[in-house]
Amino acid sequence: KTRMSLGRNEPTGDRRRMKVFFHKVHGGNVGDDVNAELWHRLIPELDELATADWLIGIGTILDQRINELPGRKVVMGSGLRPNSIGRLQGDIRIGAVRGLLSAERLGLDPAVAACDPGFLIGQLWSPASSDAGGIGLIPQIYSEQWSEISRAGVDAGLDVISPTLPIDRFLQRLRRCARVYSESMHGAIFADALRIPWARVRLTSHYFESAGVSEFKWQDAFSVVGASGAPINRLALLRPKRGAGLVRSLMRPVQALAEHRLVSALKKRSEDADTFRLSDSARLQAQTRVLLSRIEMLRSERDVQGWP
Repeated sequence: KTRMSLGRNEPTGDRRRMKVFFHKVHGGNVGDDVNAELWHRLIPELDELATADWLIGIGTILDQRINELPGRKVVMGSGLRPNSIGRLQGDIRIGAVRGLLSAERLGLDPAVAACDPGFLIGQLWSPASSDAGGIGLIPQIYSEQWSEISRAGVDAGLDVISPTLPIDRFLQRLRRCARVYSESMHGAIFADALRIPWARVRLTSHYFESAGVSEFKWQDAFSVVGASGAPINRLALLRPKRGAGLVRSLMRPVQALAEHRLVSALKKRSEDADTFRLSDSARLQAQTRVLLSRIEMLRSERDVQGWP
């Protein structure tokens, strides 16, 4: 069973410092784990800031979990989990949310929707290699764990990039790709930020996340940058069985056939440029500037107090 915990960069000592809150999956998930490095690159003195106790970072984490955090919380580009129970409570200041859907559900002005902080990758890490030529496939962590899609992708000649890689190694592999199929939302966001054309594929993660969460977060994330988060494939893989039981063993041959058929179809479509997309460059630049300006405001108690 996948074990999950809440990632908290917690310094020692009694003095109040701002800490980063993010979701952490046992074994790693690059879309969450990037929080541990990105915020300190953006704000080197983050640990010294006293405008809040917690920075709510990258992820679909606006739900009842943050109510448990003591002190003031500042939301900076996070996304709402649509099926969460209860309301956000306590001393919360919202500097920015991920997209227009999160803003609408929270009753906020659309201007509060800046963009997912993952889009800032393009300003903090090197762009794609000039000789990039591979076709990437980034499965979501559940698909990688509970199916053999990664092996099938390698067999088909795709450059399979694990979402469990550390951020630097993940981006190093990603920059070698000319185009990318991604089931991982942040895989697509990172590709878009590096200006690598991408296409969303549905494998198995929607079974584990639930379709409502999966579709909501993709549409939310790309609502502000002029791109669609819709998948290119209507038919996905069968629902894989977790564990190593008899049913899983019996289903394995059928699942393997579906996996190889899907990656073969992706391989055939990889030469069609119309299969892949990028956000609008001007809108992406505008929205990342908005988010960077809000991040700069984190240094000001007056500005933070003025946020909804």
